[in-house]
Amino acid sequence: MSKNKYQNQKGRSKRSQETSIKPSPAASSNGTAENNTSQQSLSPSGVKSPTPPLQPEQMSLEAYRHIQECLQTKEVSALQKEDVTAVVQLAQHLRVFGLLSAVGYVRHAREGKIRDRIRPMWLPLLWRLICGDQKLPSDEKQARQTLMNATYTLSTQNQKGYMVKWRQALKLSNHWNFWARACQIEEPDEQRSEDSNTAG
Repeated sequence: MSKNKYQNQKGRSKRSQETSIKPSPAASSNGTAENNTSQQSLSPSGVKSPTPPLQPEQMSLEAYRHIQECLQTKEVSALQKEDVTAVVQLAQHLRVFGLLSAVGYVRHAREGKIRDRIRPMWLPLLWRLICGDQKLPSDEKQARQTLMNATYTLSTQNQKGYMVKWRQALKLSNHWNFWARACQIEEPDEQRSEDSNTAG
């Protein structure tokens, strides 16, 4: 009898140990919920994936359309040397001072030859960059103010979006330079030799 009693007590003790070790369904579900929560925190829902960047070919075509719009704005079929210089200067300004500064220069530049040379090239290019397919107003003053407001709002309320636009501008500027030179009016041979002698 004592032997059977001992074996029964031993069996009950073993079952109690197994029961204490086995996790409860609530604990298991809590653990799963915690894992799901941690995974969700690493990959938060509702965040849109960034827009895929333009391929070089697409960017080049877009830059070509921008330069063509500059030609339409100036009502000419080819660019002068000073127009190409203005495009190159825009690329340099974007690289050194940034996008907001370039738009601010278009908006607030004082009267003078430099402004008259730069603004007809900078305004359409920056407008397409910031405002996309929105039509460029025929009233230049209104266009400059609208562009300034849009750029300032972007820089203050969506800094990540502003930095994306700036990086896009830096990439586009290389294509702007290329197509501006491609659309430049061909200079006479005499003028070319004169310029090369002056440069030397």
